[in-house]
Amino acid sequence: MAEGNSVVPRATQLTERRLADDVKPLLEKEGFEILAPEVRLGAFRFDMLAKSAEGELVVIELKTCIALGTLAQLLIYPHAIQQYLRTTGREEPTIRAMLVTTFLDENVVEIAARLACLLRIDIRLCVDTEDGGLELCSPPFGASSQVWNQAEVPTRGDPENSKLEAVLKAFER
Repeated sequence: MAEGNSVVPRATQLTERRLADDVKPLLEKEGFEILAPEVRLGAFRFDMLAKSAEGELVVIELKTCIALGTLAQLLIYPHAIQQYLRTTGREEPTIRAMLVTTFLDENVVEIAARLACLLRIDIRLCVDTEDGGLELCSPPFGASSQVWNQAEVPTRGDPENSKLEAVLKAFER
C-alpha cells in the first residue's frame, strides 16, 4: 500500500446481519454457546442470546454504527429478561450484557466500567486481522480509527462549544 493511502477497515463495512454471522464463531472460540439469534420479548429484540462458559445468560447487542441508545439497551435487556423469568416462576441465572461493535465511542467503555457494580457489560470491538479475517478485541483498545470520543468531535454549528460554555458559566454563578 502506498504511503498516504488509507484503507477502510472491512469490519466497518459490515451490516448487522453479516456481523452476526461473522462474530458467531469468534464468540464460540471465546467459550460462548450461541443459543439463538434475534430473540423477541415484547417490544424488545435481542440480537443474540448466549451461554457463557461460566453458565451465565449473555444478552449480546450488535452494532455497526454509533448509536446513542446502545447503553440503554445494554441495561434494559437483561432487566427485562430477569422480570420475565420472575413472572414465569423460573430460576434467575446470572445475566450479563455484551456489546459487539464495529465502531465505539470510548465514553461507552468508561460508563460500562462505572456500571459494573450493577451489571457486567462486556465490550468487544470487531476489527480486521492482517490476514483479512476478523477478530474481537477487549478493552483497552488503544488508538484506532474505529474508536473515538463523540464529545470531542468538532461540529460545524458550534466548533468551540461556545453555547455550552455560556450555559456552564451561568450555572457556576
